[in-house]
Amino acid sequence: MKNSISQKKQLTMFCSFTVAYASLLIGILRFGLEIADVIFMDTAFNYETCTRLVIYTCIILSAISIVRFLRNVDKGFVFDKKNIYPLRFFAWTVTLAGIILTVINSICDSDSQTYMFFLLIGIFINILSEVFNLGVKMKEEQDLTI
Repeated sequence: MKNSISQKKQLTMFCSFTVAYASLLIGILRFGLEIADVIFMDTAFNYETCTRLVIYTCIILSAISIVRFLRNVDKGFVFDKKNIYPLRFFAWTVTLAGIILTVINSICDSDSQTYMFFLLIGIFINILSEVFNLGVKMKEEQDLTI
């Protein structure tokens, strides 16, 4: 029974790492292709290009923080202070991307309502990281009591 649970945990972590590293790789490749189009193909640098670059940067930074979080969980540090910072970084990255995209599309008279999703997800993840922080504090208090 324990072996089966351990194998399920290893498979889950493997799948999670695979998705995180794949999104990191895709983000880096798409960002590089977008920059190469602007530099070498004389593509106009307009608000659509800027929007895509912000999204790809958000994907890259978010994937890095998710990989850091998953590595800590894989090492056994679940409710630990080490996991609060990657979660907060992920939350603020998504929130900041939402703010930047909303401003860019508001300036260009585009429909900025679609980028409010980034703001909502960022705020939700930020709330989740604060709940996680409370869990860490409760675990520390429980470890100190006998």
